[in-house]
Amino acid sequence: MISHSPDHHLSKNQRILQHSLWYALICTIILLTIISIHYSIYISTTSNQRNSQQLLNLELGKTSIVTELSNIQSDVNFLARQAELHGYFDQLNDTNLTILANDFQLFSDKKIVYDHIRFIDINGQEIIRINNQNGQSIIVEKDRLQNKINRYYFKESFQLKRNEIYISPFDLNVEHGKIQIPLKPVIRFGTPVFNSKGSKVGVLILNYLGNRLLNNFRTATSNISENVMLLNHDGYWLSHHNRDLEWGFMLGQEQSFATDFEKEWKQVSSNQSGQFETPNGLFSYSTVYPGLEITGLGKEYDQSQTRLEYLNHPWNLIAHISPSELSSLPKIFVRNNMFFYLVIFTLFLIGTHIIARLRVNHQIAEIQVEFEQHFRKVLESIELNVLAVDLQGNISFCNDSLLNLLGWKRNQLIGKNWIETLVVNRYKNTCAKIFQQSKDDNKSTSTHESWLQDKVGREYLIRWHDTSMTDTEGNLIGLIFMGEDITQYRENEIKIRHLSEAVEQSPASVMLTDKHGKIEYINPKFEHLTGYKLDDIKGLNPRVLKSGETSPEDYSRLWNTVRKGKTWRGIFHNRKKNGELYWESASISGIRNPEGEITHFLAVKEDITEQKMLEERFKHCFNSAPVAMVMTDSSGAILLANDTLQQLYGYKEEELVGQAINIIIPDDTESKQLIAQKQNTLDNSAINSTNSMDFLAYKKSGEMFPVEVGFSSAPTLEGKLNISAIIDLTARIELETELLQRNDEISRNQALNTVGKMANMIAHDLRNPLSSIKMGLQIFQKQSNKISHDDAVEINQIALEQVLYMEEILEDLMSYSRPDAVKLEWVEIKKVVEHSIGLVQKDIDSFNAKINTWYEKGLPIINADSRKLRQIISNLLTNAMQSVETLHDVTPVINITVQLDLTESNSYIKITIQDNGCGIDNDKVDELFEPFYTSRAKGTGLGLAIAKRFIELQQGSMQLQAGENEGTTAIVKLNIDPAQ
Repeated sequence: MISHSPDHHLSKNQRILQHSLWYALICTIILLTIISIHYSIYISTTSNQRNSQQLLNLELGKTSIVTELSNIQSDVNFLARQAELHGYFDQLNDTNLTILANDFQLFSDKKIVYDHIRFIDINGQEIIRINNQNGQSIIVEKDRLQNKINRYYFKESFQLKRNEIYISPFDLNVEHGKIQIPLKPVIRFGTPVFNSKGSKVGVLILNYLGNRLLNNFRTATSNISENVMLLNHDGYWLSHHNRDLEWGFMLGQEQSFATDFEKEWKQVSSNQSGQFETPNGLFSYSTVYPGLEITGLGKEYDQSQTRLEYLNHPWNLIAHISPSELSSLPKIFVRNNMFFYLVIFTLFLIGTHIIARLRVNHQIAEIQVEFEQHFRKVLESIELNVLAVDLQGNISFCNDSLLNLLGWKRNQLIGKNWIETLVVNRYKNTCAKIFQQSKDDNKSTSTHESWLQDKVGREYLIRWHDTSMTDTEGNLIGLIFMGEDITQYRENEIKIRHLSEAVEQSPASVMLTDKHGKIEYINPKFEHLTGYKLDDIKGLNPRVLKSGETSPEDYSRLWNTVRKGKTWRGIFHNRKKNGELYWESASISGIRNPEGEITHFLAVKEDITEQKMLEERFKHCFNSAPVAMVMTDSSGAILLANDTLQQLYGYKEEELVGQAINIIIPDDTESKQLIAQKQNTLDNSAINSTNSMDFLAYKKSGEMFPVEVGFSSAPTLEGKLNISAIIDLTARIELETELLQRNDEISRNQALNTVGKMANMIAHDLRNPLSSIKMGLQIFQKQSNKISHDDAVEINQIALEQVLYMEEILEDLMSYSRPDAVKLEWVEIKKVVEHSIGLVQKDIDSFNAKINTWYEKGLPIINADSRKLRQIISNLLTNAMQSVETLHDVTPVINITVQLDLTESNSYIKITIQDNGCGIDNDKVDELFEPFYTSRAKGTGLGLAIAKRFIELQQGSMQLQAGENEGTTAIVKLNIDPAQ
């Protein structure tokens, strides 16, 4: 802070301080006297008020108890007299008792404070009992009423005269010999009741819930709730701010007021009211006699239902203030008045200081002008940029250094606002906030930075040191800024910070050494990669990473390169801290100082271990491939050729690398066009696209051989790489030729086999009917005159049947060897199936078979030969029924389902025929469709073969499946649109 006064003003301040201390001493003596008087008055007044308040609140608590007892007395008298006036006690019949019970219930609902209301007759039997359960009054049923003749409250109440009321001790309700939980404080009130003749008919007992009386007492004494308590005649707490201490006489607790304050209890129990102070504190007390408060009570009673029997003696109301609370008055006085007296004392000090200060103001004003002139000369002589402004920010002074930097003249700046004139636009708001903060803080010095612009708009970053200017009174009148141009320094600082952040966050590992190769810095990536921390290797040579696989000559060439100022690039096989080897590519170069001397070396390295492993794996897989493999770049130049390719073509790898792909793929014009077309396709295709073509290739020896070339392409940073797999087709073509020859031979053998089967079938199946016919003719020839007409008819019939059987055989042979032309027409498959069932209806009836059909809704019509379809379906139905014939006591059941079967390529109608017959062997399913194969004694074995061939001609399918337990399933699939 710069004050407009000379340095020797300190002697004046010492005089001001001396006078101020003298005046302060006088004021202190006066103030202490006032405080002493105030304290005495406060202690006396507060003690009297406190004592009066204790007695007043006790009286309020007593009044609340007496009031509540009076209300209970009124309730008891009201119920008793009301019933007597209405004559309910004259005749204790059901009507009167019902009315009386309803009145009691209504009264209980209104009052809520009574746990029980009972009318007990002279024999002690409960006649009416009203129970309060959870706030609801309930009339107890007659069979649950009890006899109370031995209960003390009945005996005591029954002995009373008219209008006399019995009050029981204040205790906790007991049910079945146990204290009721939660605790329920209860007082029982009883009075005798009489009929209109004056005869005593029983007693009225009201069980009063004591919580209301206690709550009223606590509310009335809430101002001293932490100090007040209610005791019974034995000194036990009926009410206490610590609820755990209440009802000790009922709960078996020995602690009581009488035991804690034995001397004080003797004085309290001996007097009705009063107030006294002992070493245990201040005690205020009053006494309530519950029995005397009830009008008409003749005496107090001495029986109780508690474990600790006690007489119905007075209740004691006590307010207790502990010694610590009594001794707190001085502390309260200090707390309440300390701030006030400190303010008064401070004002006294300020006043004395002002008076003393006024004495020296005149002297300071005289030398002010001389000081300012001297200070301005000092500011002009320093090399820093100096700017003085008033509180409004207007320039009052600027030195030549600032004017030369910004290109302004002094008269152009004086009186102008320095922020509006000198500060760049983007920084004006920030600078204004800093200027305001400097004024508000009024610190002696502070530092900030701001961007200024010169007359032509060039910007400069100035670091200012702010100093406040004050007048003779010490009031702030302005600020002086002394600053230096740090523009270039900040630019360099930003560059260094960016470089540092880039190195710290670099995905490459970075190492910096001095010119002797000693490590000075490593970045986090280096630590993560190698496991070394900077503390581990700082000052060591990078050879700590050596694995021993790089020769000393290589390291020598490295250092010679970087020491000449060149950049060395290469690959290291180094060792991590844990001994693990890794590969890294490195770029090492020197760092020069402004004089051009190399002071450090920088190594930027990248972990290529995974890349190396991938390369080795690729080369291994590439060379180990069972087919010839070649890799080319986008121009078609060979990069790699595996061993298989070298063996296939007869070239060595060095003869192939760098050569055009045409050296191993045909060089003719047509092949070149195909290769170029394939290359363009791969260049425009997706990653890893593949395709293949067949060529005639030439070995190094000039031998021509057929090959299949598979192409694959993948993009890389260096461009697309093409990989070709070349397969020698020579052996495959030879195998295919041999396979065709063998297939022809197999076809001929199958044809001969079929002819053999057909000849065997004809010889077998025609021999029997021919023998039958021959036998009949021989009979006619030898016994023509002896044969009766019936026998002749029978022989003719047998011969005719055998001829028809032979015709069927020949018809099957003709159908198989020369199928009829297919007559396509649009048919509805449901009608075809139903017609087929009708064709075999005779067999259905003969076998007593059951046919079940199910058709999917919306089946389309198809283009097919309906006659042949009916023949196929009817034959399948006949086969199904015949399969059950071999089983005994089994009724043939055939299930037919027709539904759509949709696939990706075609749509079919699927016909399924399932029987419950003997089934088939899965191993012989395919044999069933072979020509002339049959498992029966009769038949050509051509039915299924003919049916399967017809279905397949329409691009459908037919198959047989054995059931899991029994039966066979025939499945026929018909192409909906066979033209496809």
